[in-house]
Amino acid sequence: QVSTFKLLVINKGKLLRTIKNENIVYAIVFSPNGSIIASSGFDNKIKLWDVTSDNKICTLKGHIGWFTSVNSLSFSSDTRIASAGSDKILKLWDLNTGSEIRNFTGHDTWVGSVAISPNGKIIASGSGDKTAILWDLNTGKILNILNHTSMFAAVRSVAFSPKGQIIAT
Repeated sequence: QVSTFKLLVINKGKLLRTIKNENIVYAIVFSPNGSIIASSGFDNKIKLWDVTSDNKICTLKGHIGWFTSVNSLSFSSDTRIASAGSDKILKLWDLNTGSEIRNFTGHDTWVGSVAISPNGKIIASGSGDKTAILWDLNTGKILNILNHTSMFAAVRSVAFSPKGQIIAT
């Protein structure tokens, strides 16, 4: 199934371009310098696009499974991107090489959200297992687990405050 996403110039209300994706898009995020946009979705892949054209720079593959999706993306302030998948895994990627740097495993079910702290030292994930986990980005070690206890407590979103001192889950 072909899907699209659109880039719009806000103050002009002008459609800049429509980019065709190979499958349903679940997440879109700009790189910190605005030159790259990453998309992910139902096809287990992360696609990096040149913002000034509709050219695909590369495709990152690594989330696995028959019914797997990449649900969330987060750029670091340097040359890395994190992805959260329904395969229970977070992945950290090097954008210069397109290679996988590290896997973060610890959730019991799908991971729906990922965020990298502003200082690039911590990665946060939210999951259907009712937890948010804070990880050391460089070592992959778990720093803290936040448990949500209500019946419908899947953690679908995580976000750092602008200075990175507070996490919302």
